[in-house]
Amino acid sequence: MIEFFFNEVEDFEVMEAEVSAWLISIANRYEKSIDYLEINFWDDEGLNKINKSILNHDDYTDIITIDLAGGENTDKITGEIHISKERVEDNAKNNSVAFIDELHRVFAHGVLHLCGFDDKTDDLKSVMTNQEEIALQLRMF
Repeated sequence: MIEFFFNEVEDFEVMEAEVSAWLISIANRYEKSIDYLEINFWDDEGLNKINKSILNHDDYTDIITIDLAGGENTDKITGEIHISKERVEDNAKNNSVAFIDELHRVFAHGVLHLCGFDDKTDDLKSVMTNQEEIALQLRMF
């Protein structure tokens, strides 16, 4: 089950059924299934509070992914994705891409983290970026 929550974010809609089906297909590509995924949208300040409280980071970010499966090596995904709509908007402008494409990239990024991909080094970032591109090609909408 995938649930969407629009905390502190107004005038914003997501094609929930289509995005959910697509995220499930990404997980399936890596032999994972989504047991429960909560996707939360925030403004910058809302996500920064989460960043401070959970990760002890005091900076703005576009996404925070939380694996609720306890780090267990499982084929079932249970987690949370927290997204700053403002950061996604700014990243889209800075990268000269449409907001919706950047938002989809961020969705894919979060699910890829829950599938076991990391981006802590330059080499891992390169792999993650490649996997994001593959995931974006899986979109059917």
